[in-house]
Amino acid sequence: MRDLDPARQVVVARELSKKFETYHRGSVSELVESFSEKEPKGEIVLLIAPSSDSADDWSSMDPKEHVAMLQEAHGLTLKEAIKLAAQLRGVSKRDIYGEVHG
Repeated sequence: MRDLDPARQVVVARELSKKFETYHRGSVSELVESFSEKEPKGEIVLLIAPSSDSADDWSSMDPKEHVAMLQEAHGLTLKEAIKLAAQLRGVSKRDIYGEVHG
């Protein structure tokens, strides 16, 4: 992560679909500082926001497209992708589920 732009947004998702699932969201510099104090343990998924000049910004996608992109890009199940899309968008899982299945 240290090689990325310090202002770039990332999400570190830990132990997806398990009892101790957690999400850490912030800039690269914030998370590097946070994890230098306490390194995450277990299985993690690292999601890196596109660079600011990138055209494939997920915020322009509808939720259904976003979930499909997360599944394809990261090999997530539908349930995992819905959870992650909700976390990234700052909305409830129920909202994303409704968009995907509605």
